[in-house]
Amino acid sequence: MIVETLNASYYEKFIIPVPFRMVLNNHSFLYYFVNSRIYQPLLSRRMKQLEQADLHKTEVSTRYEIFYRVLDKMYGLVKDHGIGLVVVLIPTAEQVARGYSEAATVIRQYCDAHGMHCLSLLESFRHHPASGDPLYFPIDIHWTKEGHKVAAEEIRNYLSSREPE
Repeated sequence: MIVETLNASYYEKFIIPVPFRMVLNNHSFLYYFVNSRIYQPLLSRRMKQLEQADLHKTEVSTRYEIFYRVLDKMYGLVKDHGIGLVVVLIPTAEQVARGYSEAATVIRQYCDAHGMHCLSLLESFRHHPASGDPLYFPIDIHWTKEGHKVAAEEIRNYLSSREPE
């Protein structure tokens, strides 16, 4: 079963534990700012542990099956409307450093087998000059301005090289 509505209670452990935290997180810029710029960076190690614990609650094979079902649903929806889809595989900073992503390999194989366009950003991120600006923030999983720039250029180049469908 694919859950199509968000249960915010799973997210609450990542934000400042105060009364009405979800309301504040959704409607207070000050709360959101303090949470994302101060609280989470100060507890970044704990945040990573919570993220990994959530990830490991589901078996790897089940995670892929869920992902494939969501992907198939998206692909069917856009195809029904005559819209193309490109799956962009975003590596983690650790995968870039390692030079390999098992998940990207498995997902690319699935996309190839089902006729879906797929672009991995791993190689372009790996070949980004070490002397340049970092692609990821040091305290979380997000890209820096440079990371967004490299990704945007790679996606633009990929889309420009494709024939319109």
